[in-house]
Amino acid sequence: MTIQYRGVKVTSNNSGEAKPFAGNYRGTKYTEKTIEKSPKATNGIYRGSKWVS
Repeated sequence: MTIQYRGVKVTSNNSGEAKPFAGNYRGTKYTEKTIEKSPKATNGIYRGSKWVS
Protein backbone atom coordinates (compact mmCIF):
# COMPACT_ATOMS: atom_id res chain seq x y z
CA MET A 1 0.00 0.00 0.00
CA THR A 2 1.36 3.42 -0.92
CA ILE A 3 0.45 6.55 0.99
CA GLN A 4 1.60 10.13 0.79
CA TYR A 5 3.30 11.72 3.76
CA ARG A 6 4.37 15.36 3.48
CA GLY A 7 4.43 15.17 -0.29
CA VAL A 8 6.50 11.96 -0.49
CA LYS A 9 5.10 8.61 -1.53
CA VAL A 10 5.77 6.04 1.20
CA THR A 11 5.41 2.29 0.75
CA SER A 12 4.38 0.39 3.86
CA ASN A 13 6.18 -2.93 4.42
CA ASN A 14 4.68 -3.43 7.85
CA SER A 15 4.10 -7.15 8.40
CA GLY A 16 2.87 -6.64 11.95
CA GLU A 17 5.93 -8.08 13.69
CA ALA A 18 8.75 -6.00 15.11
CA LYS A 19 12.29 -7.25 14.61
CA PRO A 20 14.51 -7.50 17.68
CA PHE A 21 17.00 -4.64 17.88
CA ALA A 22 20.60 -5.54 17.15
CA GLY A 23 23.29 -2.86 17.10
CA ASN A 24 24.81 -0.16 19.29
CA TYR A 25 22.81 2.15 21.50
CA ARG A 26 24.69 4.82 23.48
CA GLY A 27 27.89 2.81 23.38
CA THR A 28 26.32 -0.47 24.54
CA LYS A 29 26.36 -3.37 22.11
CA TYR A 30 23.09 -5.29 21.71
CA THR A 31 22.51 -8.51 19.81
CA GLU A 32 19.45 -10.72 19.46
CA LYS A 33 20.80 -13.04 22.17
CA THR A 34 21.33 -10.29 24.78
CA ILE A 35 17.74 -9.07 24.59
CA GLU A 36 15.82 -10.74 27.41
CA LYS A 37 12.42 -10.13 28.91
CA SER A 38 12.21 -8.98 32.52
CA PRO A 39 10.53 -11.34 34.96
CA LYS A 40 7.12 -10.23 36.21
CA ALA A 41 7.09 -8.57 39.60
CA THR A 42 5.46 -10.72 42.27
CA ASN A 43 5.54 -8.28 45.19
CA GLY A 44 6.49 -4.75 46.05
CA ILE A 45 5.50 -1.46 47.62
CA TYR A 46 3.39 1.04 45.69
CA ARG A 47 2.74 4.43 47.27
CA GLY A 48 3.29 3.03 50.74
CA SER A 49 1.09 -0.06 50.32
CA LYS A 50 2.56 -3.55 50.09
CA TRP A 51 1.20 -5.80 47.37
CA VAL A 52 1.64 -9.48 46.50
CA SER A 53 0.36 -11.25 43.44
